[in-house]
Amino acid sequence: MGGHVTSSGRAEPDRSVAELVELLEQRVRLERRHAYRMHHPDVDLAGDLPLLLRLASAALDTQLDRALARAGSELNLLELEVLRRVRARPSGGGDLAEYLGRSPQRMSAVLSGLEQGGLVEREPAWHDQRVRQARLTDAGLDVADELDACLSSRLDLVVGDLDPVARRALALLLALVLVG
Repeated sequence: MGGHVTSSGRAEPDRSVAELVELLEQRVRLERRHAYRMHHPDVDLAGDLPLLLRLASAALDTQLDRALARAGSELNLLELEVLRRVRARPSGGGDLAEYLGRSPQRMSAVLSGLEQGGLVEREPAWHDQRVRQARLTDAGLDVADELDACLSSRLDLVVGDLDPVARRALALLLALVLVG
């Protein structure tokens, strides 16, 4: 029998999908009792799934932006997402806009701010001199690494009850939603 270590450091045996669903249903019921909202989307209605996804995304973005602020960062979540993507793959504004689901104009503004802050530098791409490709500076790499650790710990609070297999399943389900 396998096992996993929870975010609190406790070792627990792996759970079946049915057990995870039951655990999550209990958590949702508990959170709803303590919430101040009058209405929540119904998890049993297929028509409420798009609303649940939008609300969950907005709530997670808000929580992560607050975690960044508490960590003393002047960056917002979008700026960190740009740094993370550029760290993985130097990119132009158009590629970043497509990858992050934002407008090219918004990406240009974000990249300009990050460049002025000394976190990225832009230079012509080798394959097309018209494209200015962003690369992280040493300071940008340090900031991205530091804030990744901060957000990782916050994300553990959100999905910490899920073992690695369940987290992977969630990520794959969300990826399927993206590719539609």
